Amino acid sequence: MKFIIMYIRHLISTMRSWIIILIWILYPLNTLLGPDTLSKTSAPANETIVYSLYHNIFSFYTVTFITIPLFLLLLEHHSNFFDEPKVLIRHQSFARWWLKRLGFLCIDSLLYAVFTNMLVFYAIFINSRIGAITLSFIATLLKILIFQLVGYMVLGIVYTIGTYMTGKNFLGFVFAYGIVMVDFVLFQLQSYIQFLIPQMYFLLVPNIETDIDRSFAMIFVYLTSLLCLVGLVGYLLSSRMDVLGGVNHAYE
Repeated sequence: MKFIIMYIRHLISTMRSWIIILIWILYPLNTLLGPDTLSKTSAPANETIVYSLYHNIFSFYTVTFITIPLFLLLLEHHSNFFDEPKVLIRHQSFARWWLKRLGFLCIDSLLYAVFTNMLVFYAIFINSRIGAITLSFIATLLKILIFQLVGYMVLGIVYTIGTYMTGKNFLGFVFAYGIVMVDFVLFQLQSYIQFLIPQMYFLLVPNIETDIDRSFAMIFVYLTSLLCLVGLVGYLLSSRMDVLGGVNHAYE
């Protein structure tokens, strides 16, 4: 527990973390001005309103150019924390150190997923649409949050592998963000094949509630399988390096 508290303190002690939080607090205010978000001249069904606000916070463009980049920038604290010599020595073995990293990466992913999903309710509140919230909407968001958690873990592991193998945070960012950009290009080409982003945020579906009940198990199995594969590859690649020999040069 002491180690967890130390880790969270490390996260919130950086100016970058607070800037990211501020950006996210301000971003939902665009829903007050965006004509594509909420029609003031019509009275659409409540479900249409709340899902329109959801898609504003998690549109393909927002996810590609705001949500994922901010998450990856936030992860620099994770690398700084776990690549400290005293942290490496404390864990004594690479396997223990790697598993601990994955566990704390899960904490980062969960905190980010919960925080960004709470912004959907924030957007609903500032648009005076609290009455539009239903139990089915909350249940749907909880299911999507699970997808996001696993997806952030996948991207986080790719970031960790890239940073650790190359010794550069920037390259870790590029490797992880490359996956996002591939999906974005495929989206622009209207391809039916996308690897991660549509599954994470359940985008590009005509009816979220109906489709998520039908597709939940399939997407969950796909994302968890991808997570296991990336985690295993990361362990095999990183374990070949001298753990202590790679310390600090990542942040030169």
